[in-house]
Formats: sequence, C-alpha cells, structure tokens
Amino acid sequence: MKLHQQIFGIGLLTAVIVPHLCKECYIQQALYSAKADYILALKANHPALHGPVKTWFDQALALKFEGRSFSYNERIEKGHHGLEKRQVWSVPVSQLSPLHQQSDWVGLKTLVMVIRIRRLWNKTTYEIQFYLTSVRL
Repeated sequence: MKLHQQIFGIGLLTAVIVPHLCKECYIQQALYSAKADYILALKANHPALHGPVKTWFDQALALKFEGRSFSYNERIEKGHHGLEKRQVWSVPVSQLSPLHQQSDWVGLKTLVMVIRIRRLWNKTTYEIQFYLTSVRL
C-alpha cells in the first residue's frame, strides 16, 4: 500500500497517525520497536525541524520537484456543500540535508506535505500540513 493511500484512508491503515510530535514520550520509538509504522504531524511549534522541511518543500514546489525523487497523489471530494482538494507529496528523508536531531526520529524514512483546499459556498480555505513517517515511499 502506498503512503498516499494511507493518508487518504484507502484500504487498510497499517500506520498509526499521531496528532502531534511528542518527542518526550518517544511515541515513535515505541511504535517502531513494536514493528508498527508511524506518521507524525510536524507543526510550526517545532521551528528547528518545521522550518527546514517547509523551506525544502517550498523550493521543490517552485521548481516543480525537478530532479527530485518524490511520490504524488491528488484527490478531489465533494460533500457537505463544498469541495475539497488534497494534494500529497512524499519524499525520502535522504533528499534533504540532515534534519535537526534527526537521529532522535527512529526509523524516519519519508517526509510528507499535504495541501488541502476547501471550497464552501461562502469561503475557500487553504491549509498545508507536514508529516514525518517511518513508511517508505
């Protein structure tokens, strides 16, 4: 099963999605030790990690990922009086320079960027989320 299938919820979910980074708890280490994959949301309150990941994806998008190894998927869903478009890019962590305290993230293999555009009858929202995961492309 592809990573984008797990994020979109297609098929069986074999990874655990944790809503935020909890390094102190070492959730990802426990999951990895139990032979389970993890997908951890990377938020701006971890600037030493979030900043370089965001910058890398911003630059890659500007260059249309030219010369980079990546996986891409897009889904458009209608419902609840609106339309939602999700675009998912995933890249091997090796594409980036070493991340801040990367050795703390046991089994880290892939970085993911999800762009969600929601169009309702009265407004449009745009959201970008980043994830760290042990799931390989």
